[in-house]
Amino acid sequence: MSSEPTVKSILLGTKSDGTLTPVLVDTDGNLIAQLEASPTIDIGDVTLLAGTAEIGKLAAGTAIIGKVGVDQTTDATTNAVNVLPTSGAAANTARTTATKVLAVQHVDAVGNVLSASPVLGANAVVPTQITKTVAAIATPEALAADGTFFQTATIIAKKAARTANTGIVYLGIGATNDTQALPLNPGDVYEVNAPVGQKYDLNDFYLDVATAADGVVIIYS
Repeated sequence: MSSEPTVKSILLGTKSDGTLTPVLVDTDGNLIAQLEASPTIDIGDVTLLAGTAEIGKLAAGTAIIGKVGVDQTTDATTNAVNVLPTSGAAANTARTTATKVLAVQHVDAVGNVLSASPVLGANAVVPTQITKTVAAIATPEALAADGTFFQTATIIAKKAARTANTGIVYLGIGATNDTQALPLNPGDVYEVNAPVGQKYDLNDFYLDVATAADGVVIIYS
């Protein structure tokens, strides 16, 4: 079996039409092959020496070119590789578009928005305190406006935070005089709790007084 010739150099030859074409010459100066635009000859392994000159660009295709080393001299600079998505610039633009963020609100068991965000290890619901007084006797009034919902309410028989009532006040359901069945002496405390997962409305509770301008302090949440 004859050994394959060793390439010594690549020269430029002149074709019959006057154009130049690369040719391969062995160590003895013999012509090995002529490089054409559409070659069919395998020239074997070629080692490219280190340098800065460009050797041309690789045309698009499906051929595998083997392993490629990446310069690791400067991280994120000489070894930076930018890979675009398959759909090109359009997909790249879509990727950098601001991400949509959904607003999140914390709600209780029945869907009511809480006034504060839950915090682990802390009470997320901030109670509300109001004072309700009744101007005249025999004219029961609702404890608060319609839609004042609560899970728990503490009702204190005082006309102000630190001022005791003069007489008894009466608490109950309904606006008709003398139908409020629960008597509260000055300073008494009464607590109302709605069933789990439900809420009451302070507007459904009415207060009647034996002495004008007496009332209650209500702390609810």
